[in-house]
Amino acid sequence: LRPYHHLQIPLDLTKYRYKNTGNDIPIIIHIPSAPLLKGSPVFESIVKELSEEGLQFHFKNVNNIPNSEVRKLLTESDILLDELYMHGPGMLGMEAMASGCCVMVKYLETSPGCFKPPVVSITSDNLKSKLRELIQNKSLREELIKKGRSYVEKNNNAKNVCNLILNSINSFNFDYYPKYFREKFELEEHYDLLKINELTAVVKDCKWYSKYVSKGSRNGLVF
Repeated sequence: LRPYHHLQIPLDLTKYRYKNTGNDIPIIIHIPSAPLLKGSPVFESIVKELSEEGLQFHFKNVNNIPNSEVRKLLTESDILLDELYMHGPGMLGMEAMASGCCVMVKYLETSPGCFKPPVVSITSDNLKSKLRELIQNKSLREELIKKGRSYVEKNNNAKNVCNLILNSINSFNFDYYPKYFREKFELEEHYDLLKINELTAVVKDCKWYSKYVSKGSRNGLVF
């Protein structure tokens, strides 16, 4: 119910070695912490299909390695296949941009203005065409690599993130104004209506509530 600020992921940029490899034949890397959640089977299938089409690239699929090794691999790679199902980029995607690596990830285009990272937004349907384009288009890769590094320097530098948090403590210019629970949430049989209304009542007297939540009721839910 309550509006909130976007939390930028803080990075100590001194830990990342930025390198625009300039490779004509790109190195593609996939580093899944949870292969099924990250969409690894789909990534692997698409990479295999593109290889069979004759596209030239090197593919590395690694996991269970320390972060120091992850950072080295990102520095030497050109394209990161990140997440296919969960909204990103997250920590790994930001590390990739800091290191000089393009990021392909599911990204919500409706994200607020404060979160517009220069990534290649992918779904299961467009992954193959977008990866093909990125493999074949060196100038596009290099453009994204440069923009990615600039983005994290501005938005993810740990000092800048801390300053943003401090400056936002008393700010009412929020990035997100949630409406789902008030306008669309539907009760299912296993939900406890009384408990849900009790929890809503806990925050009803907060100063922000009257400003951002319209009072009333909907399908038994009391606001």
